[in-house]
Amino acid sequence: MSVKRCAGLVACLVAAYLVFPSAGRPAGKSGLTDAQFRGMASIYGFYAGQSTLVNEYIRQHEDLQGEFRTAKRAFDDRFGATVLFAAKTLLSEEPQAFKAMKDSVKMRVDMELGEADLSRAGALAFLAVLKRRVKGEQMPHEALAPLLFFKYRAHAEREMIEGFTAQYDTSGHPKALGLRLTLSYPVSWRASESERPYNVQEFENDYADAHEFFAVQVRELPDEFPDEQAALDYLKSSIEPIRATRGATVRTVETATLESQPAISVELDVTRRHSGQRTALRALHFGFVYRTHLILYTCGVAEAGNITSQLLARRYDRIDGLCWRMINSTHLLDRQGD
Repeated sequence: MSVKRCAGLVACLVAAYLVFPSAGRPAGKSGLTDAQFRGMASIYGFYAGQSTLVNEYIRQHEDLQGEFRTAKRAFDDRFGATVLFAAKTLLSEEPQAFKAMKDSVKMRVDMELGEADLSRAGALAFLAVLKRRVKGEQMPHEALAPLLFFKYRAHAEREMIEGFTAQYDTSGHPKALGLRLTLSYPVSWRASESERPYNVQEFENDYADAHEFFAVQVRELPDEFPDEQAALDYLKSSIEPIRATRGATVRTVETATLESQPAISVELDVTRRHSGQRTALRALHFGFVYRTHLILYTCGVAEAGNITSQLLARRYDRIDGLCWRMINSTHLLDRQGD
């Protein structure tokens, strides 16, 4: 068996627990969303598989014991508390499903371990993988994304500060209208194409209690503004339709610059009722002008139900710093031509 197959042991466990909840999770007995349950189950399955491999390699290759223990300790120092949090939450919120999951994990690990490459070459290869996993590398995304979310659940921007970022590039996207820019976003968030006509890209967090999102919108202007003040006046005038939005309350309006371009930020709350159901939104709208393009970022949190303004504020506070970090990661790729 190859080393790739060894890594597949962990990936196989993750895949198994992405579908496990639909079959083994009791309905209506938990405060966890389906995505949170799947994420925690993936973390548990991944860690169980990894730990089993490490222990077996230590048992069969005593001369590598010290290196394996050091690498495992480094991984646990960084992510162990999050793995424990996931396991304790599952045990508390979903005790029946968690018991069934543990039994299933043990059966699958025992079965897969019998096919693993336990040679010295296999051990050295997996040791190298384990060391890279301390940096969040060479891990299945289905386990890494929830692991990072729950690790940084209190302060989302810490994920990006500590280097767990992915990069998005608008180059070649038809909705970007020729605009070339990049921005960074957290690894735990999902990038997806948008069905909305002006939205080039949307980023969403699958694991939060409410809907957290960041959208990139590009619109074409008829001509360049003669100077920065004219561009800023245009941006200020664009606030009026926002003020007129039904159920909207503008909280703050500030002027700014981004990549040396005039910009404006608007933070607002929106409350709407549809078919008797209330939906609350708090969002940051950030717009700036570059040449003949108007670029709009929207970052916020939305939740249905009778959520209080205080709870909505707490939900938004979790991502406020992240919103600004994503915005400030913007890089206009053809600015050198200015």
